[in-house]
Amino acid sequence: MRFYGALFGWSAEQHPTGEDCAYTIFSDGETQVAGARIPGPEHGNIPSHWTCCVAVDDVDDAARRATETGAQLCHGPVDVHDLGRVATLLDPTGAAVALWTEHRRADTLASPPRPGRFCWDELATRDLPAARRFYTGLLGWGTREREMPGGEPYTVFTRGDEMCAGALGMSEEWGDVPPHWMPYVMVSNCDETARAAGRLGGSVCVPPTDIPSIGRITVLQDPFGATLSAITFTEKT
Repeated sequence: MRFYGALFGWSAEQHPTGEDCAYTIFSDGETQVAGARIPGPEHGNIPSHWTCCVAVDDVDDAARRATETGAQLCHGPVDVHDLGRVATLLDPTGAAVALWTEHRRADTLASPPRPGRFCWDELATRDLPAARRFYTGLLGWGTREREMPGGEPYTVFTRGDEMCAGALGMSEEWGDVPPHWMPYVMVSNCDETARAAGRLGGSVCVPPTDIPSIGRITVLQDPFGATLSAITFTEKT
């Protein structure tokens, strides 16, 4: 709570979920942006991490269909207090992702990205064709292809005309890094955010780097080992 409050300006509100247990909701102003919890013993020795969540109409039905098409159910579906219902799974390529059905109120509509809010989710996988088949079949996403620096293909997942996530193939340069989803937080200055993360007890895994025509990104690790990225987008002229 202290780290992310200082880094992104988030406030935190804890919701009791049981004896000595709580679910923390991070907010940017009046907009809820993320959640946090200390995992119970049923999660084993899983290290600290951020989980990307995909909203679905019926998490139980989506989890069932996911397992029927090659995913491994890790946890749930289970209610998170009165906030929503979640299931966590490994997709057929080994990347963890969560399916989430929120008990949403009419006044909690999604807000457009701005500094301090999550703005993008990106899958890194060693089997991009299999990942494309899985997510388009399960979620009804479309795909677009774009070329990245160096000529590497990049998949943009779409929902109608809206871009909703990205995916890239992992080369040998990734070493033993497992397939994963990476969340991105929009920031005003990528370099300042990286320096602040270090001062606050975190670390910089990938130093601020320019991505032509996109912006400048850095990969950070919080003091407890959870990894996420920050991005400053290139201003359009």
